[in-house]
Formats: sequence, structure tokens, C-alpha cells
Amino acid sequence: MLAPMIVAFRFQLILVTCAGLALACSDFSERPCTSMGCISGVNVQIDDPEWKASPRLDIVAVADGRRIERRDCEHIPRVETKTEHTVGFSGGPCGLWIEDRGTRIQKLSVRVQWKGGAKTMEFVPQYETAYPNGPNCPGECPQAVVRIEL
Repeated sequence: MLAPMIVAFRFQLILVTCAGLALACSDFSERPCTSMGCISGVNVQIDDPEWKASPRLDIVAVADGRRIERRDCEHIPRVETKTEHTVGFSGGPCGLWIEDRGTRIQKLSVRVQWKGGAKTMEFVPQYETAYPNGPNCPGECPQAVVRIEL
């Protein structure tokens, strides 16, 4: 009576081992493409780790001669948890997205003003290509990030 149980256990053990090996040897690099869209441009991020600025900011950017403004933006600085390496937002910090309209932005000037202060910075955006639909899938977007620390 014990012999059939031992045979069944060994068979289950062999099945589990084979399934584990098959899973370990599988090629998961082939993923189906999604159909998400994306917009090429520059993401202007405002960092204020010491909460120097007032809760309202005005952001004025000039991208290759084109002026983009965001007025009276509610500024809530990001809070980073050092132990967990996570970033949390309570409402979100101010920022600005500048669509490049088919031509990469070559020169960018950004001025941030708040009650009691201002900061202006010049940038030459460094683009990287994002593939939101997956690697080797159509739909690539050149995007850049610039950061201003207040």
C-alpha cells in the first residue's frame, strides 16, 4: 500500500521538476506590442527639496524662440523616502511638458518665479528614445527631461 504512494510522489516530483525547468528555459523576451501613444518633447521638472519656494509658482519657458507659460501652479514638493527609495507626491509638484512639434528642441530657457525669489536656467535637452509599446515595436518617441532645483 505504501509503494503506490511512493510511486505517485516520485511522479509528482518529476512533473514539478520538468515544469520548473521548462519555465526556466523559456524565452520571455518575446512580448506582444501594445498600442499606447506618446508625445515627443521635453519634461521640465521642478525640485525643491528644502521647500524654499512659496506654494505658487510661475514657470515661463522659451523653447527655440517659442514661449510656453504655466502660471499660478500649485507647488507641492516631492518627498523621497530614503530607506524605501520611493518618491511620493501629495498633489504633485509643478512642472511643464513642452511638445517638440516634430523637431527636437535645441535650446531651452526656463524661468521659475515664486513669492520672494526666481531662478532661470538654460538647457540643451538631451533626448532619449522611449518605446512605450515595447522594445522592437512601432511607436517611438524622443523625449528629454530637464530639472531645476530651487
